[in-house]
Amino acid sequence: MDPHLADMILTGAALYLGLGIVFALVFVTLLLKRFDHNAAEAAPAQFRVLIFPGVMALWPLLAGLLIARTLRGGEV
Repeated sequence: MDPHLADMILTGAALYLGLGIVFALVFVTLLLKRFDHNAAEAAPAQFRVLIFPGVMALWPLLAGLLIARTLRGGEV
C-alpha cells in the first residue's frame, strides 16, 4: 500500500473519531434531553456512559436526525 494513501486513511479515521468524541460529549450531556424525553427522565450516568460509544460511532446519523427535526420544526 502506498504510504501516502495509508496516511490519508489514518488521518480520515482520526478526524472521524475526533468529531465523534466531541459530538458524543455534547449529545450525552446536552442533547439527550431534547432527543428523547423518556431517556432524559431515566438517564443515569451509567446509561450515558453505555450509549457514548454508539453515539461516537454513529454521530453522522444522529447529527442528521437532529438537523432534520430542527428543520421540520420539531422539538430539537
